[in-house]
Amino acid sequence: NQSIFPIHHHPLHSPSLSQFWGRRWNLWVQDWLKDISQALRGRPKFIRIVFTFIISGLFHEVMVNFPYWLMTGKSYFGTMMSYFLIQAMGVYLDKKCFRHWHPRMRLVMQWLFVVLPSPLFVNVPVLTFFGVTDAL
Repeated sequence: NQSIFPIHHHPLHSPSLSQFWGRRWNLWVQDWLKDISQALRGRPKFIRIVFTFIISGLFHEVMVNFPYWLMTGKSYFGTMMSYFLIQAMGVYLDKKCFRHWHPRMRLVMQWLFVVLPSPLFVNVPVLTFFGVTDAL
């Protein structure tokens, strides 16, 4: 019995935002993003983090917001990118500041960064794609 490599590795068990995005969420894309970020080897960590999340933001804009715009003429451009730039800031802060915090506070910060800006990600195009709303 051959099983498929899982896409996530228990993200709800993640103790930090860095681990959530870096080791537990979307393992299929993770290696690809790490390979791409190697182009910036030797650059400051902040630059590598932001670059990685910009690539992810662009990917999501093209996969979700662009087709929605083509179909409806309604633009949601920038929402996905904004979400991923907020995540980049959160991961950087997690590595620089939050890592010294009590584990419970670090966990609170993780979920604040993931959940509070989520309406930028779970937008009308995403809801339409999943059939939650019929905005077409």
